[in-house]
Amino acid sequence: RPQEQETKDPIVVNARSLPHLRTPPSADRIMKSLPAISSATVGLLAAVLLNTDQVAAVPTPSSNIPSVGAYQHQHHAKSLAGSLRTDANGSAGLDSVLALRGGSTGDEFVGAAYDWCINLGAPAALVAGAVVATLYENVRGGELEVKKSDSNYVRFAKKMTTILLVTAFGMQIVSIFVTTVTGTMLLSRGPLETKANSPLEYLREHFEFEYLTSRLSFLQGLLNWLAAVAVEHTIPRKGEGKAAVKMNQFLASSLTTLIVVLVSFYNAHMTFYDNYFEMVTRWFQVTSKRFLLQWPPRPLALIFAPSIVFSAFLFVQALRNEERDEDYTES
Repeated sequence: RPQEQETKDPIVVNARSLPHLRTPPSADRIMKSLPAISSATVGLLAAVLLNTDQVAAVPTPSSNIPSVGAYQHQHHAKSLAGSLRTDANGSAGLDSVLALRGGSTGDEFVGAAYDWCINLGAPAALVAGAVVATLYENVRGGELEVKKSDSNYVRFAKKMTTILLVTAFGMQIVSIFVTTVTGTMLLSRGPLETKANSPLEYLREHFEFEYLTSRLSFLQGLLNWLAAVAVEHTIPRKGEGKAAVKMNQFLASSLTTLIVVLVSFYNAHMTFYDNYFEMVTRWFQVTSKRFLLQWPPRPLALIFAPSIVFSAFLFVQALRNEERDEDYTES
């Protein structure tokens, strides 16, 4: 009868007639089915690498795996093998094979990583322009010139404001430079094998120094600029009334609070590190390992390592309050 022949079809067989599909498989059945699963994997890889439309039949022990499962398993293997073909020439894609073992060539991350570098360099350029405007406005007005009549705090505040503004400008330039060079390198070197799941994770895996430098220089330059403006508002000026002093104190306090809020917000949205200070520590580790702790040393390391020490010495000397009046200009 047609109805009876239809019920005997292994594809539309009722699950109630197969008790072994309704009960959990035993350990013996699982172990006996492993060769079939392994052979299916081998056949799938062979079909992908050889670019063939034929997938080897899955040998299944008839007493352990029902015909319904064998048919579905073989059909799934054929469809998966067809979906793994990539390019128009009919060759199997390396990305698909690497994806089977948990890796990728990073083709899908290079473009997004390049866009991230460009998008970070643009606001860095805007901040650098604002820093330059703030710096030269104070320099031309003589607001940061250290004088004999200045108190120790005023002298320190003027020096610190200048240092913060100059370092803020320099850090934004570093961010622009590093993101530009990194973006060019990404497009020129091609994708690298990676286990990353996102573009930034791809950058961190292969270019951690560039990733950390661009992020830290942008954020720290922004914080230095805000800190410089806050410190500059605490410097008293001639002819300033009590109302102006209170307003400047309010602005300095607000900017200081804003710095704390920005760092807190940054820490709450951290992905690969626990907090901002861990990022700074990691940057020192990566930088030291890459530029200072190599043997044989880099040729330029013989120049910039002593320069860093000398600049640190001059920084300490600049912040000292000299007692000699000739070191300062007239009031």
